[in-house]
Amino acid sequence: MADYGLHKNSEGYADPTAYEAIRGMAKPGEVWKYKGREVLIVKNQGSYSNILQLGDYKKGSVCVGGRLYAQPGMLSYAFNDLLTERVETLAADDFNEIVQEVADALELRLVHEEDKTVGQSIADGLRKGFDGVRQLGFSAENEILKTENTFLKAQNVMLQNMYNELLAKVIAKVGA
Repeated sequence: MADYGLHKNSEGYADPTAYEAIRGMAKPGEVWKYKGREVLIVKNQGSYSNILQLGDYKKGSVCVGGRLYAQPGMLSYAFNDLLTERVETLAADDFNEIVQEVADALELRLVHEEDKTVGQSIADGLRKGFDGVRQLGFSAENEILKTENTFLKAQNVMLQNMYNELLAKVIAKVGA
């Protein structure tokens, strides 16, 4: 699909209404006012955003923007149409530190492109085919085969259930 920019729609005509709507969307790393409080946008999900509410509490919290604090484990949400005004935008490094604090508080494992795990290596090997898997070694190939075997067993059970249901329907119609 061609890139028409923010000012134009897919037909290439100027669309200022859509441009204003897109331009005003909350972006990760921005502080907005929401129901009289300031919140940090962690991720915009379209109609709502994942947020951290900001306040004066300091125990177990992270500093946001040098003046307010957030509890990293208290990830919440806010409807985007209720966000009233943008207060500030955090520096990228500061925002990344806060996101890492949230991930640590929620015990999430964030995977970056440069951080290749065994699972990613196996997935890459699957994309390249078995020639790529052989380059990863026997342990990776073994893991791939185990995963594929588990998937095929589940698929087999599903097909058996579908066959039994169909057979039962045929017997019910013929026997009636």
